[in-house]
Amino acid sequence: MAILQGARITGSIIATTFIKANGFSGSITASNLYVLGKAGIGTTSPSNTNLHIVGDWISGHSTVKVQGLTDNTTGYGFYNTVGSRLGYIAYTGTGFEWYNNESVPTIFYTNTSEKMRITSGGNVGIGT
Repeated sequence: MAILQGARITGSIIATTFIKANGFSGSITASNLYVLGKAGIGTTSPSNTNLHIVGDWISGHSTVKVQGLTDNTTGYGFYNTVGSRLGYIAYTGTGFEWYNNESVPTIFYTNTSEKMRITSGGNVGIGT
């Protein structure tokens, strides 16, 4: 387990356990990494969020990459305060899934207004 507090890392560090690094220049390879406060990647001043990633989209590649270790499944999960999964966005190897675990609609917005809704019963409303 690694705990990082009050540190700015811009170079390279390899460790499975460390408690505090102040002013270290490097990247981190660790079994677990806990950042107390806000974390920034590509920025020295993360703002308005716990994880702030800054980077340009490179043609054919994304700014954030999520990659499975053992198969072609990967994704993002959304959880409530007690750790129960509310939903996820995933690629499963057989399809792309947008999964809602709750009995609430999935709503799509553009230009600050609702454009499409999928109800928990499966009905789809477009432009309504």
